[in-house]
Amino acid sequence: TFEAWFDVTGTGTMDVIGVSFIKIQQSTDGSNWTTVRTYTKESYPSLIDYNTTFHTAGVSYTATGGYYYRAYIQLYAKKGVNFATMDEYTSRIYIPAN
Repeated sequence: TFEAWFDVTGTGTMDVIGVSFIKIQQSTDGSNWTTVRTYTKESYPSLIDYNTTFHTAGVSYTATGGYYYRAYIQLYAKKGVNFATMDEYTSRIYIPAN
């Protein structure tokens, strides 16, 4: 099992701040990636917060040995009618086979 955590800091108090989604991606070679699990702000309300400048949270995933993994995270902030997103990828990790 591993965890994917994020921190988001707004330019001021945001109406909504956090992530739109966290996608856990798997690869046999560390280059070609397939999404194996998606956590969304709708299904996991802890991924966002309201009326604050900063938010941090994370998710856990039980991996299968013998693969590389990374997380693809879309950061999200909204104030009034304006919003911004930014895509980030974690470094890859290798989970050895048992």
